[in-house]
Amino acid sequence: MTLSELVTIEELATLLNVHRETARRLLRQQRVPGGIRLGKRWYIRRENLEAWLSQLQRTPMADEMPLTIPSLPDPEDTSPVAAGLAWFRERMLLAAIVECSDDTIFSKTLDGIILSWNTGAERMYGYSAHEIVGRPVNTLVPPDYPDDVPMLMARIRRGERIDHYETRRCRKDGRVIDVSLSISPVRDHTGKIVAAATIARDITERKHAEQRAREQGQERERLLERERQARAKAEKNARWLARLQTVTAALVEGLTSSQIGELVVKHGAEVLGAATGAFLRALDGGASFEIDYLLNSRMSAAQQQHWRRFPANPRYPIAYAVQTGQPLWFDSADEMVRQFPDMAEFASGYPGSSAMLPLLVNGRPLGAISFTFDGSRRFTEDEQRLMLALAHQGAQALERARLIEEAKEKAALEERQRLARDLHDAVSQTLFAATTVAESIPRLWKNNPERGLEQLDQVVQLNRVAMSEMRILLLELRPENIVKTKLSDLCRHLTEALKGRKRIAVDCTVEGEEAAIPPEAHLALYRIAQESVNNIIKHSQATAVNIRLSYQAGRLILTIEDNGRGFDPDQPSGGLGLRSMRERAEALGATYQLTSRPGKGTQIRVEWAKPDAE
Repeated sequence: MTLSELVTIEELATLLNVHRETARRLLRQQRVPGGIRLGKRWYIRRENLEAWLSQLQRTPMADEMPLTIPSLPDPEDTSPVAAGLAWFRERMLLAAIVECSDDTIFSKTLDGIILSWNTGAERMYGYSAHEIVGRPVNTLVPPDYPDDVPMLMARIRRGERIDHYETRRCRKDGRVIDVSLSISPVRDHTGKIVAAATIARDITERKHAEQRAREQGQERERLLERERQARAKAEKNARWLARLQTVTAALVEGLTSSQIGELVVKHGAEVLGAATGAFLRALDGGASFEIDYLLNSRMSAAQQQHWRRFPANPRYPIAYAVQTGQPLWFDSADEMVRQFPDMAEFASGYPGSSAMLPLLVNGRPLGAISFTFDGSRRFTEDEQRLMLALAHQGAQALERARLIEEAKEKAALEERQRLARDLHDAVSQTLFAATTVAESIPRLWKNNPERGLEQLDQVVQLNRVAMSEMRILLLELRPENIVKTKLSDLCRHLTEALKGRKRIAVDCTVEGEEAAIPPEAHLALYRIAQESVNNIIKHSQATAVNIRLSYQAGRLILTIEDNGRGFDPDQPSGGLGLRSMRERAEALGATYQLTSRPGKGTQIRVEWAKPDAE
C-alpha cells in the first residue's frame, strides 16, 4: 500500500475546512473500517472516505462541525489534495441532492445494515438517522413479510436492478404503510457490488384510493347484479302473472273437473319445469279421491288402474295434505319416503322433489294437485306462492263448476242466461283486460321497465277485481251465503269491483262494533248497497265513492256517497233502481233518504233500527 492510497490529516482538514487538530480529533473519535494507523498517526483509505464522511454527518459531532461543499479547486493544480477536493466536492454535491430530495433514499450493506439515511427517510419512517444508521433494514419490515429482504438482497447480489417493487413497511410508531421500492446495486472502483441504494415512496394513499376504487367497483357490480336479479325476478313474475291470468281467464268458462285439472296442471308444470303432475277430486266429503288428470305419469297401466280411485288414507301424503289443509314440500323422494314410508313403491319412478297441495274452499276439501320434478331441489318462496295460487284457482274453479252444475239443474233458462250475462259483463271483461295488459308487459319491459312495473300493478289490481266480482257471483249463485257473510265484507267486495271497473277512489268504512242483524235486513241492505254501486257505475261519473256502515245501539246506518254529476230528485225519473231501493227500505221499516244536486254528487242514507229500539 502506498501513501497515495491514503488520506492524510492535512487533506482531511482541507476537505472539512477545519484546523488540523480538529481533523485529528475527528479521525480519532470517528473511526470506520479501513482506517490505518502508522506510528502515532491515523489515515483513511481513499475508498472508505465517503462512508466515513456519511457516518460523520449522522453523529452529534456534525452539529459542532457542519460540513460544507468546498469550492472548485484550481484546474491547473494536479496535486493529490486538489484531486481529493474535486472528488470530495462531487461526492458532497451528490450527498446534498440526496439529503434534499423529497424521496426516501438510504443505503445498506449486502448484509442489510443501513449505512445512510436522508431526511426524506426520516419523514416517511419516523426514525432519525442517528436512530437507524447501523441497524438492520429488517427493523422496517413487518413480521408477516419475513422473506422480503432476503429475496431482494439476493437479486442485488446477482447485479439486478429492482424497479417499483410494491410491498409494506413499518414506521417507528408501528403503523404499517404501503411502499414502492427501487433498489440498485452499488459497486466499488473495481466493479464489485458492495452495497445497495434504495429509493422508497409512500404509496399508502394511492393503495387506499385503489382499494376504494375497487370497493366502489365491487359495490357497483353488486348493485348491477341486484338490479339484474330484480329485473330477472320481475320478468319471471310477469311471465308467471301472465300465465296465471291466462289460467284464470280459461277457468271462467264452465269446465268439467278433468278439464280444470288438465288446464291447471299443464300450465303449472310448464311454468315450473315439473316433470309430472296430477289433479285429484275429493269424493264423499274427502273420504276418497279420484284421479281426474295425469300429466306424464310414470305409473304402469296396472298402477294407474289400481289408483284411479282410492281411499283418503293419511299414510299417503296427498291425503294427509287434504285432511290437514296444509301443503307438503319434499326436497327429494328420500325425504318423502322418510315421512311416508308407504310411498316407497313410487320412489324409483319419482326420484326428485315434489309438492302436494290441497284444494279447499271455506275449509271444505275439493281435491288436490301434485307436481314432481326430476332432480332434488328446494322450492323458493315464489315457486311455493305460484303453486298455491294455482291450487287456489283450481279449488275456485271446482267450486264454480259445482255451483254452475247446481244452477243448471235448479235454475230455469232465464236464470242461466242471467248468469252468463253476469259472467260476461263482470269477470270476463275484467280478466280480458288483465290478460291484454299482461300480454303487453314483456314488450314494454324491454323499452321502459318503469312503465312495465306500472302495468304489472294494473294487472294485479284487475286480478283482485276479478276475484271480488267472482266472489259476488258465487254469492249470487247461493243467496243463503249472502246472509252468512258479514255485511262489511259484502260491501268491500262491491268496492273492490267498483275500483277495477271505474278506476276511482273507493273507501269502505265501518264505525262501531259490527253486530248481527236479522237475515231479511242483512239481505235488503246489501241489495240497496249493490244497486247504489250499479247506479254509480252506470250514471254518476264520480271520481270518489264512500260506503259507510255505522253500528249504534240497536241501529245500523248505511250511507253511500259519491262526488259524481248528481241530479234533481224532484224531476221525474224512469229509473227502477231508485224505486226498488226505497221499496226495500220501507219494507224493513227503515228510513230512506236521498240527497242529490246537479254537479254536487249524491248521497243515499238508510237507517234501520230494531223494533224494540224505537
